[in-house]
Amino acid sequence: MDILKVINEKKVGYIPVVDDDKTLVGLITRSSLISVLSGQFLDEEEVGA
Repeated sequence: MDILKVINEKKVGYIPVVDDDKTLVGLITRSSLISVLSGQFLDEEEVGA
């Protein structure tokens, strides 16, 4: 959840993901993060039902 806080506070649409050599290996986008979090929420709702 810290990454969502950074995205919101910095008003950016993505955060780069780098490896130990500082090589770009991916991006965490606002939309992908929301998609994953909402999917987890829905999975928890189904388990609780």
